[in-house]
Amino acid sequence: MNMAPFMVYFVLWFVLYKALGFTSRGRRSAEWNCRLVTLFHGVFCLFASGVSAIIFGPWPLTDQGGKNTALEEVIVSVCLGYFLFDFAWCFFQPKKESPVMFVHHLISIAALSYVLATGYSGTELMGTIFGAEASNPFLQMRWFLKELGLKDTKLFETNNIVFVLVFFTFRIILGTWLLITTWLHPRPTIVIKLGGTVLYIVGWIFFYDIVGYILYFFKTKKMRSHNREDSAAETTVTAAAVHCNDSSSSSLGKLPDHCVANIKLTNGYTIRHGFVQSVAVL
Repeated sequence: MNMAPFMVYFVLWFVLYKALGFTSRGRRSAEWNCRLVTLFHGVFCLFASGVSAIIFGPWPLTDQGGKNTALEEVIVSVCLGYFLFDFAWCFFQPKKESPVMFVHHLISIAALSYVLATGYSGTELMGTIFGAEASNPFLQMRWFLKELGLKDTKLFETNNIVFVLVFFTFRIILGTWLLITTWLHPRPTIVIKLGGTVLYIVGWIFFYDIVGYILYFFKTKKMRSHNREDSAAETTVTAAAVHCNDSSSSSLGKLPDHCVANIKLTNGYTIRHGFVQSVAVL
């Protein structure tokens, strides 16, 4: 295996990371700059692997296990250089990533190195890279929006939904198809088949975590919405009660009869025998 290409790309990714830190002049965190590098890598590899598979070929779902093309070698080298950079960054920032992410990176580095060393199976690796990077821009966008304080916006919510749909479509559905056809094809080695299986399992672990978070996100959003409605209703009732108290010179607890009808109209509150009581929203 020629060490030069992917080591050059490793240095280039590191230089890009340091350049982003220099241009931000400390206004952005190290993770912000690292995620920008991840975004650039994801977009490049998504389009490059798509062009390799769809336009130039070979097709990843039917021609697995063949000799690498020149374009596939370049893309694999770029990806390997990035994963070495990102693994090093995660190693020095261990609290930023989960153990599953470390395992994912190690397996990815091993698979990319194996394909470069043997000179074969770049085709199915293009399919793997394309499926893995399809959801990457939405994952990074989610983090950037959260970091910018836009977590409670429609844009954040829409991005979350799109991210889950894209991840499920490419990593789970198409990933299953690619894994099955790779196992059924006689050319790929057992190392490629087992490595693909492990990456596929890791993808399911990621998907399980993603779905759990999305369900939690929408559950807490619904609870926050109900709390805001209850707070607004309570404020309205209190204001109405005080108004009736001022206009009729009665105590705040016991309200005159002419105030009862007005306060009954407030959503979620009613009056029983002239007293203000909180009830469930009708």
